[in-house]
Amino acid sequence: MTPVSREEILYVGDHPDHDITAGRAARLRTALVRRGPWGHLWSHDPAVRASAHLVASSLDEIRQVLTGTR
Repeated sequence: MTPVSREEILYVGDHPDHDITAGRAARLRTALVRRGPWGHLWSHDPAVRASAHLVASSLDEIRQVLTGTR
């Protein structure tokens, strides 16, 4: 259990099966970050882009989207 609601959690990862599918199975919002070999490999895949709530180039970009400073 977490002290926040499911809607306040963003599951961030670089692999569609280990991160995006797992996050969605837990009913969490998901973000694919283009970092490391897996992130770059999967970031242009149409199915992954459609599955993830957000695709970002960095953790800082995710922060900017979440805080509205982008």
